Amino acid sequence: MTDSALIILYDFTSKGGKPAPWNPNTWKARYSLNYKGLAFKTIWLEYPDVEPTLKAAGVPPTGTRDGKPLYTLPAIVDPSTGAAVAESLLIAKYLDRTYQDKPSILPQSIQALQVAFLDILPTHPHPILQFTLQKITQNILSPESEIYCRMVWAAMPNVLPPGVHLDDAFPVESRTKEWEKLEKLFAGIAERWIGKETFITGATASFGDFALAGLLQCFKKAWGEGSEEWERVICFQGGRWKKFLEDLQQYE
Repeated sequence: MTDSALIILYDFTSKGGKPAPWNPNTWKARYSLNYKGLAFKTIWLEYPDVEPTLKAAGVPPTGTRDGKPLYTLPAIVDPSTGAAVAESLLIAKYLDRTYQDKPSILPQSIQALQVAFLDILPTHPHPILQFTLQKITQNILSPESEIYCRMVWAAMPNVLPPGVHLDDAFPVESRTKEWEKLEKLFAGIAERWIGKETFITGATASFGDFALAGLLQCFKKAWGEGSEEWERVICFQGGRWKKFLEDLQQYE
């Protein structure tokens, strides 16, 4: 297959050397493409370049912000069909619809279960995610993207409470309690959603697994693989989440 025929995945870049995926949402699309066994290439973008690049590629906005179209990642362009799709769940549905001869990411029989699972994962303004944003600005983003993100996040009450600076969003005195909440959340996922199985729906991976793995990948990249925080997470439930990522490694 020629390079021009490859599906294009637009993903956020990282500073220092070769770019590596870190964003939990773009990880969902990356896992989905690899699970399908589809050949693709990645175009790495700085945050300020997302809107002009996606506009030029014909990718539609995923919403609005301050009355203006909002362009977000992940996004794909598929030269074989001419389709341009943004948002990880829509990308998964497109891939299933278009490439029905490949393994299904969102089998029809379990779509409702998958959506219910997505609803329990941490979202902004969860304190652990605010703490992760601090580490992302320190360890992952280029100066250009950091300036842009700090400006955008400060104006988004669903990311940071009004008047709270990012560097003050996860005070030391609250961290013990928040870590306990995070461990309780993962214990609930292990007990109620996976049990003795490998993945959420049994032995076969699906979109909900990719969403959970994307969150874990973001933690690992933001905090650092050898960090105290990451070691703490992979020790939850007796090392279950380290094994979970290892079971999905073939789709990274």
